[in-house]
Amino acid sequence: MKDLIQQIKKGDKNALAELYEAQREPFINWMRGKYSISEEDVLDVYQESIIALYRNILDGKLTELKSRVSTYLFAIGKNIWLNRHRKMDREIAFTFKFTDEHQKEVKVNEMSIEAYHGISSELLKVVSEMVVNMADPCYSILKLSLLYDLSTKEILKQLDYKNASVLYTQKNRCLKKVQALIKQRYTKEDFLDY
Repeated sequence: MKDLIQQIKKGDKNALAELYEAQREPFINWMRGKYSISEEDVLDVYQESIIALYRNILDGKLTELKSRVSTYLFAIGKNIWLNRHRKMDREIAFTFKFTDEHQKEVKVNEMSIEAYHGISSELLKVVSEMVVNMADPCYSILKLSLLYDLSTKEILKQLDYKNASVLYTQKNRCLKKVQALIKQRYTKEDFLDY
């Protein structure tokens, strides 16, 4: 492996190409078996993993391996995939349609609904309907927060909460209700576009 690292560091494109070809199928099989992801996604992750490995070699972060190259590459891929999912969980874009017919695309950062690549418009509709049908205080808080994008301070004034902490706690409870309803009524397969 030291030779391979040195060859890549010296700019030997054949060494990188050989590494790419040798690790491609094992990586794809491992990722698809472990994470059940689409071929398109696994190929993207593989490309990013090879690039990260290459950059680590060029930047001097990787000078020798104490394990096999596949172990190192798989670890990079695993981290890339998990980071991608964490990001999707934090930033799922929804279009909420409220009873007053306003629409707005919002990012639901506090909500930890499981995100899947290929999320369907059906999930957007379901979440929208759930929020619209929620009783107060959830409806009011989520409407002001997500639809009108009001700050915590502005919502405090309109809804007469004692402090931001109380409002934040109530908002999280409301978002968890939406999450629980979705998990109770549906599975991820209900919302995947094929």
